[in-house]
Amino acid sequence: AGTVTWRAAWDKMGRERVQPLTGVALRALQEADARRHESEPWVFWAANRRNLRGPYGYSALHHAIRTAEAAAGVAHRSGRAFHGLRRMVAGDVLEGTGSLKAAAAWLGDSSLKVVAGSYVKERAGDVEAARAAIEGREGEA
Repeated sequence: AGTVTWRAAWDKMGRERVQPLTGVALRALQEADARRHESEPWVFWAANRRNLRGPYGYSALHHAIRTAEAAAGVAHRSGRAFHGLRRMVAGDVLEGTGSLKAAAAWLGDSSLKVVAGSYVKERAGDVEAARAAIEGREGEA
């Protein structure tokens, strides 16, 4: 249906929510689903779990990134995985919509303070863009 349901049991904020998928994410999910074994209930399962039946979460991604970094001879950088992704997405949503609430909703976070302080970083031109937006509104008055 072009959406993903984040189950409360595995969501960072502990809430179930439905989120639309981007076209790239939908195609990647369909490809991964086509490659999974029919008996496996998860599209992405945690390879570093003992029972191999849990969903792919933070520790599995961290393990995969550290393994890939070591194999490639790339130095580890803190914040490269989920938090890096959350920072990128929050900034892109905010830039595209102008809405901190939309960025928080996309991340599934209800705290605008956390999203603004932890995930949205100042980008070059932010202050100038704010001035231009205000000036545009002044012309409407």
